[in-house]
Amino acid sequence: MSAENRANTDHKFATAMMIYMSAQNELATKARENIAAIRENTALDQMCLYIVEDTYDDSSDPSEARTTIHYELPPSAVDGHFDKPPLFPGINKAVTNPGVFNKFLIRANTHFTSFGQNQANQKILILWGHGGGMVMLDEDKEKGNPRARASIAEFVEVLERQKELEFDIIAFDSCYMGVIEVMNQFREATKFALVSSTVVAADGYPYKKFIGDLKRDGPGLRPDTAAALIAARYDEHYKLLLPNEERYLFVCDMKEIEKCADTLNKLGEELSKLLGEDEQNDPVRDAVDEALIAAHAESAYVPVLIFLRKLASRLQFRPDQNKFKDLYEAMDKLALAVKASFRGQLSDGGYTPTSPLIWSPENRGMFLRSHQAYNQLDSSMNGTGGWTKMWRKFHAIPDVLNIETAIPGKFTLGLPPSVLFNLM
Repeated sequence: MSAENRANTDHKFATAMMIYMSAQNELATKARENIAAIRENTALDQMCLYIVEDTYDDSSDPSEARTTIHYELPPSAVDGHFDKPPLFPGINKAVTNPGVFNKFLIRANTHFTSFGQNQANQKILILWGHGGGMVMLDEDKEKGNPRARASIAEFVEVLERQKELEFDIIAFDSCYMGVIEVMNQFREATKFALVSSTVVAADGYPYKKFIGDLKRDGPGLRPDTAAALIAARYDEHYKLLLPNEERYLFVCDMKEIEKCADTLNKLGEELSKLLGEDEQNDPVRDAVDEALIAAHAESAYVPVLIFLRKLASRLQFRPDQNKFKDLYEAMDKLALAVKASFRGQLSDGGYTPTSPLIWSPENRGMFLRSHQAYNQLDSSMNGTGGWTKMWRKFHAIPDVLNIETAIPGKFTLGLPPSVLFNLM
């Protein structure tokens, strides 16, 4: 940090914000546009920001293809603080790597505390880049190699290790991250999350607008009201920009999210009891299949509220209603838990339903491709949770072929300190 930045360490600020941008892909220009939108609000009164931008330049030299820069923006940063951000040379792992993420968290914490005030009203982390439920962020790789993607479980472990810097809000400027089981993974890492269950446009959050609002109103906000403000600005922005599309953010309350995961597993247990052995002649399997189709399931996820409603409608006229009593009760409890956990434009209607998502691998191949990633999540209980067991029975997959070897406990996901602290 420059002497100029450190000169005044008695600034008070209401909002500390870290933006972690994985833009070493086709989103590179959008990252620059978002940073420019933040810059338009200078001076950034009542705010202290730390931005990591991992992108690529236009050089033809492959050794210069990666450009990782960071902006250490002090409280009340002015336009000049955005000029010539420092370049990080020699990063030998992608920003999708948990060790690199850990390094930048340490730097962000040093930046925030260097101004003598670490009691901001709200500390916000924005994870910026591509998303897809059980994966988030990614970056281009050389031809023939798959994209690098961040592991939800490993990023959460890093956040839980970082006791010095605990975020009140984690916002996902990423598509399809409003998955119940994924949000449950963050329950001890933050108080609130901001997530979308649909596509997030490439333009991302309306940074100029909500940064300006935080600059003005931040001192009077709490984490819950700050999260609600950002969600409201996002909803308003896309209602005007894309009036015929569903673009909403949910505020997820981490005090409630575990109930969602628990009731989802209970629903799985009740469905498992009702599934017959004959895959070809099972009315309950048929009802689940029909409900998934009616609820617009895609990419192994389905909006939960419409799925519950469609499943009930497929079963309600069967003559053997008594045997569905416990199932209906589990469905009601899950719906109530969702409504207690997620605030925003909850809907199970319209062309694009906007309730949170749940894992729904409707065919066997989809299950086999994704069950290992799912079993890394706490709600799976290493493959023994009710929801994953239901899908295993649904696809007639023997337990012995699916249960993983025991997944290491917290802070032991193959990330010893020698790895975490020596990747840059």
